[in-house]
Amino acid sequence: MIKKRIGIDFDDVLFSCNERLQPFHNSRYGTNLVKDNIATYYLHDLWKCTKEEAYKRILEFYNSEEHHSMEPMTGVVKAIHKLSKNYELFIITARPPEAEEVTKKLLQHFYTNEIKSWDKIFSKIHFVGTVGGKNKTITKAEVCLHEGIDIFIEDNVHNAVSVALAGIPSLLLNQPWNENETIPDTVKRVYSWEEIVNEVNKTLS
Repeated sequence: MIKKRIGIDFDDVLFSCNERLQPFHNSRYGTNLVKDNIATYYLHDLWKCTKEEAYKRILEFYNSEEHHSMEPMTGVVKAIHKLSKNYELFIITARPPEAEEVTKKLLQHFYTNEIKSWDKIFSKIHFVGTVGGKNKTITKAEVCLHEGIDIFIEDNVHNAVSVALAGIPSLLLNQPWNENETIPDTVKRVYSWEEIVNEVNKTLS
């Protein structure tokens, strides 16, 4: 039987990125930011710098101890193991290809005694970002259509809406930077990975 496919964002969906990113930025650039007070998804706006400077700082973060110590979101390991039994899982991230190696290392959090390779859990990882803040070569909606994704999980309102407009059901994981944004009926706001599993099963059954 052909399995249905789930597209999943990486940062602040699989892993709690801003819990480590903002302390990293505070220590190096003199800011005083915490995850719960972040009101925008866009780091150049948050850090009050150019897009090019924000990307430079992100690349620094990828090579930092703060990045290497990132933890999975609450409940996500159990949820991913459960979903992987019945569905194909695709990571679709705005990270650039330059972050591939450090990103895959973090996926060790999902390993078990029997599974010691990320590709035994996830079918593929798409890195759609570009270094330097230039236009992306492909959008998340385009990747979802190309891969035949049946449902998509994201924390960026724009991405969730664009995927939904492409005809693919989208789940928006509630975060401080999206909780005050209005979303269309085609996007479902969710608050935990337990709820995500329930919504996925309900939508794809």
